[in-house]
Amino acid sequence: VEAMRELPECELRIAGGSDARIAEIGALAGSLGVADGVRLLGRIEPRRRFEVIAAADICLLPLRPVAIGARYTSPLKLFEYMAMGKPIVASDLASLREVLADGENALLVPPEDPVALAGAVRKLASDRALALKLGTAAYAAAREKYGWKARAKRLAGFIRSALPSTVLST
Repeated sequence: VEAMRELPECELRIAGGSDARIAEIGALAGSLGVADGVRLLGRIEPRRRFEVIAAADICLLPLRPVAIGARYTSPLKLFEYMAMGKPIVASDLASLREVLADGENALLVPPEDPVALAGAVRKLASDRALALKLGTAAYAAAREKYGWKARAKRLAGFIRSALPSTVLST
């Protein structure tokens, strides 16, 4: 929401959140003078989430550098963005760098830096070729590395390597 001060030509759509969180974000947008550019969609039925993602030109994942987000998260929405071939701007956190590479399949920005976030959004909005390149690379990574078949192969390999060979040969 704070990045919207730098992006008056853009519209930010935020899906989900509790009623209290939605009210908090709405109040923040109002206090920053960006309420006209912030559209709070509220809770979205799971079957409609792909419609919301499809309507977006750029998908954001501005996670905060707290323990769970910085080290352990694997957010489903990231993989949904990737599987839909969307250009992504995300926080530069170790947990996301396991999947995303800056300039290859996403743009990574310092967490909690609205000016950097706005700059990355502006860059993608003004460079459609870059947005297409990143979205295409994200889609390819989603299919090749993170699809169900790829995950099953990695999991099976891990299980084979972790179990004693006698267990597998009986």
